[in-house]
Amino acid sequence: MLDRLLVGLGSKFKQQYIKWLKVPQGYLRVLQQLDYRDSFVAAQTILPNNQIMLISTEKCLTNVELVGCSPGRVEEINSLTQKLATKYYPKQLDQQIQIQGLLKIILQLFVQRQDSTQLLYPYAQILKPPMTPLNWSQETLQMAPPRIQSFIESQKNFIESVHQDLYQNNIYGIQDKEFHELFQIVRNNIICLNPEQPKHFDQQSLLVMCPLISLIEHSFDPNCYLDGYYLSFENMSYVEVSSNKQILPGEKITINYGNLPNIDLVLRHGFMVPSNPYNQLKIFLDFENEFEHAGKFLQLKQKLIKQSQISDIEYTQLYSNKINQQLLQYLRIYFLSEDDISSNPQIQTYKWEQFEDPISSDNETKVKQFMIKNLKVALQEYNTIQPKNAEQSQLQQLIADEIQILQNNLRFFQQ
Repeated sequence: MLDRLLVGLGSKFKQQYIKWLKVPQGYLRVLQQLDYRDSFVAAQTILPNNQIMLISTEKCLTNVELVGCSPGRVEEINSLTQKLATKYYPKQLDQQIQIQGLLKIILQLFVQRQDSTQLLYPYAQILKPPMTPLNWSQETLQMAPPRIQSFIESQKNFIESVHQDLYQNNIYGIQDKEFHELFQIVRNNIICLNPEQPKHFDQQSLLVMCPLISLIEHSFDPNCYLDGYYLSFENMSYVEVSSNKQILPGEKITINYGNLPNIDLVLRHGFMVPSNPYNQLKIFLDFENEFEHAGKFLQLKQKLIKQSQISDIEYTQLYSNKINQQLLQYLRIYFLSEDDISSNPQIQTYKWEQFEDPISSDNETKVKQFMIKNLKVALQEYNTIQPKNAEQSQLQQLIADEIQILQNNLRFFQQ
């Protein structure tokens, strides 16, 4: 089974890498018949709950064992990456763990790709960064709406800030261009062995960059999942690819890269999903001409809004496949009037949750008119582009996603 798969991989990768995958024996175990045709494809019927492939963590880069680093350097890297993670995300433990693990793997990858005697050198050599908006030309970036421009620039600035912190602390002296490349390679390939919650990281999580995994295609309804697997009699840990449903011959092997919107998928992995149900968009809501409503029953409104999870209503999140319920509740409270209270005095005893339902037809009309006005303003920011290359096609898709979100929400409030 292994030889069959390696024959397919040989059409894409150099023989040095194929040879490295094969040895030592047992580090790569293929347990079902697979072919490789730009992605992994089942060559036989694979039943649910079957192991498909095991890849030894000895062939991986992880956030636990720093491969190719001296003990002194390991201590230095652990200390510095922890300090930087706390600096960037002082109150977000999950983000601290993610960025610290990502930095550890970046530094290991830099070491591995410099020296052909390193254990993971063949793997490090075949890794290339995906085409993402971080590499767009200035011409393409200037064609983007302000929100997309701002988001991409903030990503670039963050990567540059991380690089400067590492460079000033004399960690390997990685140059700016190479660090940006390494950052994108690692973010594209890194996985977290928490398969039930792809976006969640905790102190027990193992961050791994594993050969072959990035060749498995993404799906929001995958037929496989990743997990950690330990063979106690061999004292060997593996990254495990297993089926969660029946896979027929010719079907692609798929995993879930995370329930992410297209802007995140394209920044991390260089691809997008048509009609992505997880797309979202943050827009500005203009309350400047609505202050007359805010002052009425101010104490009541403040008490109710404190029960919500909304911290900044002016910049609110919209979704592609659902309405922001918290936004609706907030606006129903904001537009409460004397007529609403006089016709239903019980409103003064309501809790936040009770505004999930309409208060009055007049109140709903005010909410509707406010949102329609703001959504139409937001739609005016977009211009149609005729893409001339691949990066402009990426931009065209992101623009189409945002327009679709605005139009879906506009239809809801118009109806």
